[in-house]
Amino acid sequence: MSNDMRLQCSCSAFFPTGDAFRAHLDEYRTLEGYLSAQLKIYRSHSKVNSDDPDSDGHDPDVYEDAEGPGIKHNCPFKGCNRNESFKTRQRLRRHFEQHVKCEEVCVCCQHVSRRARDYIRHAERHQDVGMIKTTYIKQMCDELRKRAADELDLAERLSDVERGNKRAREVGDVGSRTSGVQRAKLQRVGATNELDFQPANDAQTAVAFTQSATALMPPSNVAEHEPRAGFPNTSTEVYYPTSIEGPASALDDIDFDAPIFSIINWPGQFTGWTQTENMAGNIGSGMP
Repeated sequence: MSNDMRLQCSCSAFFPTGDAFRAHLDEYRTLEGYLSAQLKIYRSHSKVNSDDPDSDGHDPDVYEDAEGPGIKHNCPFKGCNRNESFKTRQRLRRHFEQHVKCEEVCVCCQHVSRRARDYIRHAERHQDVGMIKTTYIKQMCDELRKRAADELDLAERLSDVERGNKRAREVGDVGSRTSGVQRAKLQRVGATNELDFQPANDAQTAVAFTQSATALMPPSNVAEHEPRAGFPNTSTEVYYPTSIEGPASALDDIDFDAPIFSIINWPGQFTGWTQTENMAGNIGSGMP
């Protein structure tokens, strides 16, 4: 057979002989039957139990997540009434589809679905409705699943941010209360220090020192001043001998009047004392 008479398949393949062309067609017809049988098997596994919204049935194009034991997932939708956690994220995604709003009309029976999960379940009822309708339904289900997955991711991120802000506020409240108590303690300590170290004037310092010194002196060192008859300006206060180490200011606080000063200043007031007696006393004592 010449090159101009070569056979060509719809797949753009050329065959030199008719036998080769028929073998090519038979091969794909056999493959078509095999794939059709496999498709029915795949579709039988895509059935879900409509009575259990959280059943383990799988959708045609999603698979169960391989997760470790103990990992739980909670629905982040604020209006969700379910408090129980999901064991796998796939179950959470399938559950979250019922929170995604939509306005989809079935091309087969004109049923209106208000939620993504409702449309996906309704689509399972129409399996053999022609290639065009089946393709449209499948594409719409995939789009709704993707929309639900995106909204789930966004809701989880917002929930994490809210929990982080809540923890930060709680830590901030505890820190502010603690710092307030510490500031109050510091203020009280500062006020006490100001009272303890407030400088006193010189008079208060002298009186306090004298009182402290008196309290520490033994009774033998404290001599009571006996008043003399006829001596004016004689102090009746207690006389405290001043130690060598005491401050000089303490001497000014002692009211001591020596008799010799009174005799010199007021000689007439002292009866029985004459200048002659004084001279005799000086002669007897050997004084000039």
